[in-house]
Amino acid sequence: MADVIVIQSDLRKTEKQRLRVGAYARVSSNSLEQEDSFHNQVRYYTKYITSNPEWEFVDIYADEGITGTRQDKRDDFNRMIQDAEDGKLDLIVVKSISRFARNTVDCIRAVEKLNKLGVAVKFEDGGLNTATSTDAAAIKVGSAIAQEESQSISLNVKIGTRNKMRNGTYIQVNAPYGFTYKDKKLVINEAQAEVVRKIFAEYIAGKGTTEIAKLLTELKIPNKNGKEKWSASAISYIISNVRYKGDALLQKSYTDGFPFKKIKNTGELDMYYLHNVNEPIVSAEVFDMAKALLEKRQKKFTHTTYGDAGIFTRMIYCKNCGTPYKHKGDGVWTCRTHDVSIDKCNAQPITEDLIKKAYILMYNRLKANYKHILIPFINQIEAMKNNQSEKDAISELNIQIAQVSERVMMINRLKDNNLADPSFYMQELNECDRRMMELKARKNKILHENRYSKIVTDTRGLVKELEKSDSICTFDTEGFKRHIQKLYITNNEITFVLKNGIELEIEKQEVP
Repeated sequence: MADVIVIQSDLRKTEKQRLRVGAYARVSSNSLEQEDSFHNQVRYYTKYITSNPEWEFVDIYADEGITGTRQDKRDDFNRMIQDAEDGKLDLIVVKSISRFARNTVDCIRAVEKLNKLGVAVKFEDGGLNTATSTDAAAIKVGSAIAQEESQSISLNVKIGTRNKMRNGTYIQVNAPYGFTYKDKKLVINEAQAEVVRKIFAEYIAGKGTTEIAKLLTELKIPNKNGKEKWSASAISYIISNVRYKGDALLQKSYTDGFPFKKIKNTGELDMYYLHNVNEPIVSAEVFDMAKALLEKRQKKFTHTTYGDAGIFTRMIYCKNCGTPYKHKGDGVWTCRTHDVSIDKCNAQPITEDLIKKAYILMYNRLKANYKHILIPFINQIEAMKNNQSEKDAISELNIQIAQVSERVMMINRLKDNNLADPSFYMQELNECDRRMMELKARKNKILHENRYSKIVTDTRGLVKELEKSDSICTFDTEGFKRHIQKLYITNNEITFVLKNGIELEIEKQEVP
């Protein structure tokens, strides 16, 4: 009879492995509601996770007092994603889709990324779990609804704010330097007001903004942020801010898009000028004199100091650090980072004369070889138009169309299970039909307006110009403005970026 060896079982292998669980919470820092407070969410989820014997507590990821519309502004959310990538999580618990993300695209991307990492997300409201395919579809719809709600709230706030601006009842949230808020009114901060009066007096007396900033820095006077470092731009802002003579100019900027971005108002929306809305720090005569002097000096600086160099303003960039170049006078430009510290960037200054000669060389080379550079480029873009337009121009619309379809399926499922009354069902179905028609109309419009068309048109125009023109011997200012988008500079070469995106390099040693 054969000997039998018994291999003892390892009870640890048969023991059910506990899920590693974290929770994500996001609330406003000023929330006073007991259920919604930051402290209570953290306490609740800690108890919720640790009380489950099948779960192993990992961490609470909580973003406080910041917007939920953009993922890149949520530090703990990003830390949670990193922990998932590092294999520290199996499950994430969150109260609702709107707490997880109010941006549809970010929500879908985050869920898909976590699913690929083997990490599920459980939403308490609705009992949804991304580990279930049917729930995953409902989550996509829910994130779209959350985004719509966020945009709707934002729109209502904008309308309310503009109405207050229009009727003169708007209260500025951020008090300018020299003021504080008291009983919803701007009140003069006398210590800071003395600094403001000094700035106006020194400027009218002949000092420049840079000189005044240097003086205040040397005197170690704290600026608005409590720091002792002043800048010329901060001085210019004070001199041009009508608040200091008691008036107000509202809606100088606005938010647009989703996620929301702050944009300078250059005439897109109405501005509102209000007289005598707060106590002035300087008289209207002093303010108007200083502001007129500022505008005169800025205009003179632009035309006199820059001269022909104005065509290079905001066009020259350092290829090493990405910083724009600044004009140093006498036709010399230097990297801003290098100008502050040569240890941070070793980019050498460059002269306008060298740039102009390099442009002449680049243009003549392009003329001699445009058939080998531009014609293939046009053919390549033409070939990409149809393929790329579907991927780029309508990808977001395709996602939204899919979400509406999924919502229709979910509504039908609720109706089939007798969970939706007829009036709600018809209302939701009609709204989905309206939304679907709108999205498809936008999609059809985009299909006929390809974003590559302008590139092709501009490049063909350049080809025609090169065919008809002769080689150039002197710098053509108008041609430079017409063809060049920006310049990248290194110590060895100059890269010209054409308006169509093509980059052409000229080595400095080649320039005669």
